[in-house]
Amino acid sequence: MAGEETRRTPLRVEGGNFSLSLDPERYPLLPAADGGKILIDAEGALPPYVKEILREKEPDLRIVAEAPGNVRRFFSALLGAARFYSVEEDFTVQLGTDPKVTVTSDFKIEKNQESLMNNDIFLVNVSRDRGGVPPSLAARLEREGFHVIELFPDSRTATPAARHVLYSITSENQQGIVDAILAAFSFTPLRDRNIQLDDGSMSGVSLSVRADRILEADGKTVLLSFSDADPVQYTLFRLLQLKGYRVVTIHPADDFRKIAEKVLSALNISASFGMHHLGGLPETPVDVQMSGFLARTRDGSGGNTLLTNVGIDSLIREMAGFKGYSVIDR
Repeated sequence: MAGEETRRTPLRVEGGNFSLSLDPERYPLLPAADGGKILIDAEGALPPYVKEILREKEPDLRIVAEAPGNVRRFFSALLGAARFYSVEEDFTVQLGTDPKVTVTSDFKIEKNQESLMNNDIFLVNVSRDRGGVPPSLAARLEREGFHVIELFPDSRTATPAARHVLYSITSENQQGIVDAILAAFSFTPLRDRNIQLDDGSMSGVSLSVRADRILEADGKTVLLSFSDADPVQYTLFRLLQLKGYRVVTIHPADDFRKIAEKVLSALNISASFGMHHLGGLPETPVDVQMSGFLARTRDGSGGNTLLTNVGIDSLIREMAGFKGYSVIDR
């Protein structure tokens, strides 16, 4: 490689009455993006008079006097001296909106002014403790014109054991949505049961109300009904509530969010709706966000349960696993 040959070639400067040569092992020489040269003075040991000679005789030479031990600082100085068209630190790129994957890199490099137009941008990670970008995500970024370069590709933190659950509920059927929410929190309801309001022993009038789903939650009986709102239904359900039942009515116009709000409230499960960050691996360069309801799991493990009506593709499924989530499709 030309760069390797340049690095091993000692810098020589000749004058009318002097000759200067630098040890290439101690003072590596690298090519710059604009045709200049970069001299690495990692120990900051070059004497001032040598620097003066180099400034006079090698105007295209830049000296980087940073120790490689501080990797970010060293590469910041090195890339600055290389004079690429553009270098940006702590650059983020986003893929999608919901779910949204955000990738953070130590540096973004554009080699020339055509790099952006030609989809030829480099994302460089040099920090060992940041971890790595999963191969499938790196491949997706490559298709978007971002080439991932990692100084420590083997520093990737192992995927954690799944302690959180992501439920992707994409059914367009209201009953399917309700059943998926109940299953997510381990509730098994009875179906199509009649609840007696009056057995007729006193009034001679027997009256019962049909419940599409019935279950026990938090010491209370919860009834769920899929029906239009009308005065008769309202009166009957109000009577059931006076008898101590929790009644949930799902109307035809209710969407996923409205249904989930009603059901979770009846189950006495505290959940917040919004764009949520999938947890886990705090130092990784990958962040995943998704809309839905976030609640604690009911098994006491300290994990989270996320309910979403967003479809999960293979990449997001892998990224969720990377964040400690197992994915269940409903």
